[in-house]
Amino acid sequence: MARIFLHDEADADLAAIEDYLTVEAGSRIAGRSLNRIVEKPQTLALFPSLGRIREDLAGSPRSFAVAPWIVFYEALPNGDGIAVWHILHGRRDLPATIRAPRR
Repeated sequence: MARIFLHDEADADLAAIEDYLTVEAGSRIAGRSLNRIVEKPQTLALFPSLGRIREDLAGSPRSFAVAPWIVFYEALPNGDGIAVWHILHGRRDLPATIRAPRR
């Protein structure tokens, strides 16, 4: 089974998305949205090359949209999954925000 490693930054992004959506749209919609977001890395872990290589961003992560959010990740070195860097709204200033996570 493919592994998914969430960097601290991605974990914080998920918490912020949940908090925002709970306040703005209610817990039911927040839960459904988070489920959609969390399902995508499971597929990406099995097929890490699905995402687009983002040479325009520091560290050249891959990205995959779960509209309106974007999952930024890299394949694990041993090929058995992915490491998720960030999960951000697509309207953010991505070049100013995306950096390779602290290891």
